[in-house]
Amino acid sequence: MLKRLEKTNLKNNILYGPGNVTKAMGIHFSQSGMILGQPSPDGNKIWIESGTSPIAPAEIATEKRIGVDYAGEDALRLYRFTWRL
Repeated sequence: MLKRLEKTNLKNNILYGPGNVTKAMGIHFSQSGMILGQPSPDGNKIWIESGTSPIAPAEIATEKRIGVDYAGEDALRLYRFTWRL
């Protein structure tokens, strides 16, 4: 992730925003619309991993979305997640 983001160290804001998250994870816009868990034409897959997380739920904060005022009520949804470091 650091290499993809051209960073040298982790900071608490390294993954702010969907653009940074997808870049860090190596997700490309050509993968838009994929069904999770099914192979893509190039053989890569994106899936949701189940299991335990090293981050305790109490360390995860939820916030209102930013920059989506056009979304009406949905702009108020707590869809922004941050790690309380």
